[in-house]
Amino acid sequence: MVQLVTASAQLMSLGLVMQKKLSSLLRRSNTFGMSKTDIQVELDMIISDLISNVNRMENEMKESV
Repeated sequence: MVQLVTASAQLMSLGLVMQKKLSSLLRRSNTFGMSKTDIQVELDMIISDLISNVNRMENEMKESV
């Protein structure tokens, strides 16, 4: 049960981080007139970070079982 609560908290935290990153990207793209390519590069970096974080969380959950 504790593991489930911890995993839920990590997912919520990860969701907030992703929300902040995407909001920041949108704000900067408007402020600095970023090109479609610039936005795609930043989205790719955000997605890579997300995949890494999810993989790390999955490994932590497997190790704790």
